[in-house]
Amino acid sequence: MASPKITIWLWMIGLFPRRIIYYLVAKKLKPTHLSTHQITLVPVTWGPGGTLVSLDQSLPTPPTGISVPHMVIQKPGAPDFHVSESGAIMEYLEELFGNETEGELAELKGHTPEQRARTGDVISLVNDFIQCIGVHLVNSHPASLPWSGISREEWSTATADFAQKRIKRFLERLEDWVKDDIVTKGCKSLSGEGIEVSLGDIVLMAQVEYARDLYGTEVLKDCEVLAKWWERANKEKWCVKMEDLQKMEKEGFGVLL
Repeated sequence: MASPKITIWLWMIGLFPRRIIYYLVAKKLKPTHLSTHQITLVPVTWGPGGTLVSLDQSLPTPPTGISVPHMVIQKPGAPDFHVSESGAIMEYLEELFGNETEGELAELKGHTPEQRARTGDVISLVNDFIQCIGVHLVNSHPASLPWSGISREEWSTATADFAQKRIKRFLERLEDWVKDDIVTKGCKSLSGEGIEVSLGDIVLMAQVEYARDLYGTEVLKDCEVLAKWWERANKEKWCVKMEDLQKMEKEGFGVLL
């Protein structure tokens, strides 16, 4: 059976596209892995009228009306299959490269059932508090005005404060889960011993770095345990910095892969 042709469109500095970029580097994928599986990565930007355009005109044009990241899987004789959520894209790639993790590629879910469960817990919790971060931003941060759909006069201080309290509770819960691994054992990953980086680390770091880069917001402010995790993880190659994301826009994904 012929391998499917896979295209993934990414706006480099966006929150959810960062997850995919971090994933690609953390997985230790090389251009040869991508070409073998017929995967094309397409950097995009926002054009007139809020439409997405490919930065490299030789690469496929983004489908109309998509958000990013976005993946299309094409199989001979079958309609195009679209995947729109970053988590689902990472899961698909994990399935695709699953038989290769015993070799040069990294295991990103965990080596044990307990690690995989912890990874799932972290991802679920981060996805929950991202919603609260969005609510806080659109009710308090001027940078949200161009895209939030509400005016400064419509901001609700009470709503912003409530969202901030929810964020604090979520982070306290996460710190309670990982304190022994991060503080006592000195683990690099939120998922525990014996794994360098997991999908859980990727989704949290993407949120932390995106909030800092685009809004000047410190998500982990006052988080002693997670600050220790960040200090270690932020030095790793998979945590791609803003300047490198921008460089990839101009020079392609070969900059880091």
